[in-house]
Amino acid sequence: SNICTPNGDDKNDTWKVSDLSQIQGCTVQIFNRWGQLMFETNDYQNNWNGTKDGEILPDGAYYYVISCADEREYQGVINLLRLKK
Repeated sequence: SNICTPNGDDKNDTWKVSDLSQIQGCTVQIFNRWGQLMFETNDYQNNWNGTKDGEILPDGAYYYVISCADEREYQGVINLLRLKK
């Protein structure tokens, strides 16, 4: 999915990777439009909810890079929208 709507309605409240087994052990990084790192983990569990260090991030486009040890790399855009319930 490339849409995340973290508004507490339990629908798309986190950015979901459909098959987590495909990125097991890979580094997941999420950047804002200025290239600043907003999130990073080596054990992604569909848990990024549009925050950085507990602070709510503004709506907009964020970019992910998933880098794996076997040189696989995935890149794309996440659209962060805080829709009302």
